[in-house]
Parts: sequence; C-alpha cells; structure tokens
Amino acid sequence: MNRIEKNKVGNPRLLVFLLTLLVILPMLATDVYLPALPFLQESLSTNQANVMLTLTAYMIGYSSSLMISGVISDRYGRRPIILAGIAIFAAASVASIFIESIGGLVLLRFIQAFGGGSATLLARVVVRDLFDCNDQVRILSYLSAGLALSPTAGPILGGMLVEGVGWRGTFVFIAAFSLILFTLAFLLLRESHTHCKNKLSLLDTLIELRLLGTHREFIAYTLIISLAWSIYFSFIASSSFLLQQYFDLGPVAYGFSFSAVIIGYIAGTVFTRKRGAHTSLDSLIRRASILVLLASSLMLLFSALEVINLFFLLLLVAVILFGVGAIFPATQVAVMRPFKSNFGLVAGSFYAIEMFFGAITGGILGLFKSISPLIASCMMAIAALLMYVTIRIMLPHK
Repeated sequence: MNRIEKNKVGNPRLLVFLLTLLVILPMLATDVYLPALPFLQESLSTNQANVMLTLTAYMIGYSSSLMISGVISDRYGRRPIILAGIAIFAAASVASIFIESIGGLVLLRFIQAFGGGSATLLARVVVRDLFDCNDQVRILSYLSAGLALSPTAGPILGGMLVEGVGWRGTFVFIAAFSLILFTLAFLLLRESHTHCKNKLSLLDTLIELRLLGTHREFIAYTLIISLAWSIYFSFIASSSFLLQQYFDLGPVAYGFSFSAVIIGYIAGTVFTRKRGAHTSLDSLIRRASILVLLASSLMLLFSALEVINLFFLLLLVAVILFGVGAIFPATQVAVMRPFKSNFGLVAGSFYAIEMFFGAITGGILGLFKSISPLIASCMMAIAALLMYVTIRIMLPHK
C-alpha cells in the first residue's frame, strides 16, 4: 500500500471494523426480524404469504439500492451515499416500530432496504478503492466472516426480544443500531473515491450497463453468486416457519438452531481466505459447487422420503452453507478483477442482480400455504443444480 492509500485508509483495523458494521447493517435487519414472523402474522391478522412478502419487498429494495448507489457513488463519492443510506434506513426502522398494518410494514421494509443496501455495497467498493488484489481477498473474507455474525447472533437476539417485549422490540434494536452506526460513519469514514465525475450521465450509465451485459466473466460470476444467494435465502426465508411451526421450536430455540448452521458458512469463508492465495478462485468455486449440489440433493432425497429429522436437516444445511460461504468471497473478488474503472457500477450491478434473485426466491416460497422440509430442500436443490450447470458452462477448466 503506497503513502496516498495509507493516508486514505487511516487506521486499517478501525476501517475494517467500520466496514464490517456497514456490511452487517442490512442483513441484521432481517436476521433479528426472522423469529418474529409467526408472531407478526398473528399480531397484524394476516397470512403467511403476506408476511413472506415483507422479506420479498426487502430484497427488491435491497436490489434497487445496490444498483442506484453504485452508479451515483462513482459520481459523487462513497461517503455521502453511505451516510444518506443509513439515515433512510434508520428513519424507516423507527417508523416500523409503530406500524399497524401488514401493507405499511411491507412498504417500510422496502424503504429500509433501499437505504441500507448502499452501506453493504459501498463497504466492499471502499475495499476495492484502497487495497490491492491480495489484500482484497483477505479483507473481503473478513467482511464475509463478520457478516456471518449477523445470522449467528441476530436470530438469538431476535428470539429473546420477541419473547421479552414482542416483535416490535426487534425494530427498536435495529433503529438504535443504525443510529449508532451513522454516528460512527460520520466521524470515522473518509472519502475513498478521488476521481468522482461532476455530472451523472444517464446515457453513459446505459452504455456501461450494456457493455456489462456482454462481459462473459461478469455474467458468469454474477449468475454464480446469485444462485448461491438463492440457496442461502431459501433457508433464511423458510427457516422461521419451518423450525418454529413444522418442528415446533420456540423463538429462542429457533435462534440457536439457526445460528448453529451458520458455523458452516463461517468455515467456508475462512476456507477461502486460507486457500485463496494458493488455489485459483475458479477452482475453489467449482469444488464448492459440487459439495453444495451433493448436500442439497441428499437433503431433498431424505425430505421426499419423510425420514429427515431436525438434527440431520440442520447438519446438511450447515454443509451447504460451507460451500456457499466459500463461493461468496471468491466470486466477489473474481468479478472485479477485469475492470479498471466504474467500480461502483460494476459492484452495484453485481450485487443488485444477486439480491433480485433473493426476491424471486422469496416470492416463490410465498406461494405455498405452509413451509415443509420438502419445499425448502427442493428450492435449495434446484438452485444448486442451476449453479453447478452455470459453472460447468461458463467457467470451463483452462
């Protein structure tokens, strides 16, 4: 790292800590919220499909935010967009505490994600702005591992809040967290993008997007991470109803069960961090996809035969998430390597498509009246198969 980069980074450890919190923010709003879903259904006198719609709306808002914030951050800088996004997120979180209708909550969840998505995207773009390729793999792996803190601790905390003060308590916590993070970002975050454009040209953006749509490597890695996210989100979206209603767990027990499987995801990110410097990223992605396909197929088989129990289901999900955890940081680094400019646009498009796949997954799950192991495992297995086929076609052995 040269002297200019060091001046922009400041204290590297403090910067990585702040970037980790920024990455965590949008997902924490889902992970803390998950244990509340069955109780939300009863409190707002609605059905499971409408409750699932709050997750789908969140993914749509998330996807929209990633695309827009990436583009405008190339023009106006990373710092002001991050601060504006956190402020929007905090305002929607506060309003959600007092909401009385499921329709209003769906709208607020969209707004919440629209604000928070900029934080998780631009934290990664800041890494690309300031660090070289080798450091990027290491730091993005740290961010991915830090991101795992949200699904590890979030559902447990959410379960305790639901049991202690009700589902609105989850939004009280989320609002407080976002306000504290806004203060830290305002005080500590420096601008990392020193070549901002003065004018936002829609024509230039459309031309750049068209070029991205023909870039083979961008398409390949975007499809891979999007399908990997579909696998991950299939479990996230179905887990609350699956574990609390199908397997009859309480909110806190659900939180601990959910957190247990995230160990697999953390191990996957650690595996990529350790092996990324010694093995090609494409090779890591191929091997992880095979593991995910085998484990999800086994989960589907036992679910179809109705011989799967809670422990075996969680074990298989942990194995699947190990593969997903290995794929995420590998694709995040690989997709940026061919590009020398417009990092916000590239990253925004990459993550926006990923989150849009999550919205599609949530929408499909919302079509079912109740969630069973067969439905969840079927969704995960189909996404795993599509991911494996994509890798075979678009990442051939060199």
